[in-house]
Amino acid sequence: MKILVISANRKLLPDPVYPLGAAFVATICRENGHDVQTFDCNFKIDIQSELSHVLNDFKPQIICLSMRNVDNTTIALSLIHI
Repeated sequence: MKILVISANRKLLPDPVYPLGAAFVATICRENGHDVQTFDCNFKIDIQSELSHVLNDFKPQIICLSMRNVDNTTIALSLIHI
């Protein structure tokens, strides 16, 4: 089966975050014999055009969306609220 795993996160501050959840899902799918492509929205310039290109070329049967949690990973900001 053709599976496209999309990491929808666009937040770059305070630091870009590697799409770990999307990577886990993609790895498990590959290990189970599926044809997998990933699409990380974080560093795309024209998401709509680039995603359209991937969808037309790859023609996935399933699309998985990975969302970043609301934690911005900044310990300093977390300490301010204590």
